[in-house]
Amino acid sequence: MATGAGALTRATRGLPWIAPRLLPPRMPGAGNADGVLGGIEALLYGVQIEPRLIIDMQQASLRLEALRDVVEQPAVNAGVRLVDGQALAVPPVQGRVLDIPATLERLQIDAAGELADGALDLVMIPVAPAVTDATPLVQQASALLSSPLMIDAYDPINDQSAMWSLTPQEWSQWLVASPDTLNPLGLSLALDEHGLRGYLEAQATLLPGGTSIDVEDTIQRVNTALAAHQLSIWTRVYHALTLYTVQSGDTFSSIGYQLGIPYPWIQAANPGVTSLNPGQQITIPRGMTWYLCLWCAINASS
Repeated sequence: MATGAGALTRATRGLPWIAPRLLPPRMPGAGNADGVLGGIEALLYGVQIEPRLIIDMQQASLRLEALRDVVEQPAVNAGVRLVDGQALAVPPVQGRVLDIPATLERLQIDAAGELADGALDLVMIPVAPAVTDATPLVQQASALLSSPLMIDAYDPINDQSAMWSLTPQEWSQWLVASPDTLNPLGLSLALDEHGLRGYLEAQATLLPGGTSIDVEDTIQRVNTALAAHQLSIWTRVYHALTLYTVQSGDTFSSIGYQLGIPYPWIQAANPGVTSLNPGQQITIPRGMTWYLCLWCAINASS
């Protein structure tokens, strides 16, 4: 079923922002029909009192906003899949987003009619995929789909790696075509971010406690490598802010070299510490904190 802005989706969850009230119609000489007296007079006149609905539009808007994650679907570009060992083009998938203003407008116009069957029709706006045909990339994908996708999650502090490997059958399920003005075909291969993000977030839970990866950076690394026809990438494992116990002979530069962190960033994370002594504990920064520490160091010296 369709309407102006887009298709309709049924929502049958609890709607606490709807308050039914008995509101009889106004009648000549019957007083205020919205009050008790008006209701009694309406009964005396033999008028049938029908229930009306009062909608808290602010609460309705908030509840609809909370439904976005449930009812919305991202558009998926046309892609390539490995089927029985053969790369085949697959069609795109149309997405949809919730049109909250249009849904609220329907409620304002006729709330009772909209909710007569106990469900609310949500107005959805279709979202077209950017690429509708991935056929030009099938040959290119065929070569790539002969190999697994390898992700090396490297921990420079412990000098250890967690190797994550996806078979062609596994990673091809996320393979899509992406617009690329630098490619002669106008397209390049990429992995659907939604699917890849779910995989990476699940893998990150297997890392030792207190460590993590930058999922968004890893997605970018994978797709940059894929565009260059490469199937092996590395991503960094980050530690939460940790304490390091100074050993005999340690300097800021030797600790930075050992941990794979530029030593000025370690200095910036430990303001006021000008010398190191065995047994002393200093803070080791991580991730974006390093950039903040570098900014602090540059501004402190200016």
